Amino acid sequence: SNSLRAMEGKEKRLKTAVLEERAKKEAVRAHQRAEAAVARDRLSMDHPQFPHHALVAAAGRSYLQLQTKGRLCDGHCILVPQQSCPSMVACDEDTLDELRNFKKCLLMMFNEVDQDCVFVEMAMGLERAPHAFLECIPLRRSVASSAPMYFKKAILESEDEFEAQNKAVIDTRGVKRLSSKIPRGMPYFSVEFGLQGGFAHVIENERKFPRTFGLDVLAGLLRVHPDIVHRERGSVEEERRLADAFRASFAPFDWTKSQ
Repeated sequence: SNSLRAMEGKEKRLKTAVLEERAKKEAVRAHQRAEAAVARDRLSMDHPQFPHHALVAAAGRSYLQLQTKGRLCDGHCILVPQQSCPSMVACDEDTLDELRNFKKCLLMMFNEVDQDCVFVEMAMGLERAPHAFLECIPLRRSVASSAPMYFKKAILESEDEFEAQNKAVIDTRGVKRLSSKIPRGMPYFSVEFGLQGGFAHVIENERKFPRTFGLDVLAGLLRVHPDIVHRERGSVEEERRLADAFRASFAPFDWTKSQ
């Protein structure tokens, strides 16, 4: 019976060792997956090529950065959750509240120079777990007033209405959370005019829908060459100069400083 007990003990130790080894391997794999995701994720502040010189302000869960490629105009910037989430619909409440604070500050800042803000989001390729972000484009008041009509028309013309399963234009005006209008996991395009909400569109056919849809519409509104949305980055010196100027303008309205 002693030898039987010894055998059982040995078997138990072996089993434990096997389980520990398996758990160790799984932890290593999980770490490798996380590292690979960060390596792919250029919007992660931990990415080795993150453009820290273009950062305007950062809060606990989100940050504001000058847009570095496909910049439509002066003041074109992006609002980004620090933790990668595939779309604003999938973001947690605290992050969305922070992003809303950034929006309020941007609206106050641009209001000083008689401009309004349009916020656009393109949530596509969700199965590849992209890092969501909002683009903020300031527009002169006279231009901004016609933006809703422009966008509504563009959305209505964007996809074959006979193929469509969903309502083409989803009205998000007065809606607190986009998630109340768009089901999780669905690809979509969203545009907001200031803090009033705006329109959203569930994308039926991702292969046909242009990734630069929102910026294309804005390029038309701003009467700039449509190729501008594919414009590559300028020099780091130029970006640094623009970001310094933006930071100086944003400083009096920066909610992260009063934390």
